[in-house]
Amino acid sequence: MRSFVHNIQHVLLVGAVVFAGPVAAHHAILGPSATGTVQIVSLAQQSALTSALAQHDFDADLVGAFYADRNHRPFWTGADGRWVEALFSTMTAAPRHGLPDRADAMRVLKAQMASGDPMQAEAALMQAYLDIVDDMSAGIVMPRSAD
Repeated sequence: MRSFVHNIQHVLLVGAVVFAGPVAAHHAILGPSATGTVQIVSLAQQSALTSALAQHDFDADLVGAFYADRNHRPFWTGADGRWVEALFSTMTAAPRHGLPDRADAMRVLKAQMASGDPMQAEAALMQAYLDIVDDMSAGIVMPRSAD
């Protein structure tokens, strides 16, 4: 389980360095605030996040460990929007790289983000991230191009 948490943190850290710079990436991914203290969310927020994560198709124990390492602080909805922008940018570019079109998924995500339930949006954004990572690792073959 630690390997998965380390891998997801590594993937997110690499993306964070590209989009935000190394110092901001470290603080956003690994947990300490700029003052070096660890930010803790309330038990109600932790419970809401755990409940939202359980409704998705990923291994909730593994993803839950990622959030536990972050003291259950939201990653996607807890930031200033740059991670969501980076995810949407990746999803938009996916078809140009032979990956499935995620335009419909982005519309659904935007609606969930506007719904007012940040923990449900957090879980949906994590699912979208894991889906695009899965697409990247598996690739796709278009039937017409495989002739």
